[in-house]
Amino acid sequence: MKKINYNPKDKKNFKWGALFGIFASLIGPFIGLQVAPFVGTSLLFPAIFVSTVIGQPLGNFSTGFMIFTFIFSIVFWGGVFVLLGRLKRAIS
Repeated sequence: MKKINYNPKDKKNFKWGALFGIFASLIGPFIGLQVAPFVGTSLLFPAIFVSTVIGQPLGNFSTGFMIFTFIFSIVFWGGVFVLLGRLKRAIS
């Protein structure tokens, strides 16, 4: 098995991504409705993905699914920030 190289900056990037995921989940619907639908859809990508997979609209989610989607958004955006940080380090 190949060992994954750990960089302390990954933890920092994950924290920033998780913070972004929290705000994206909370303000995404408002931006999508009032400012730009594309931006709102991009911010809510994890929630829309879960909605598509289970075949239920976001408005019909139970409380458990909403909490799961919120946590999934935090982990998703944290992972995106880690990948972008690794890509940036690989380029420079």
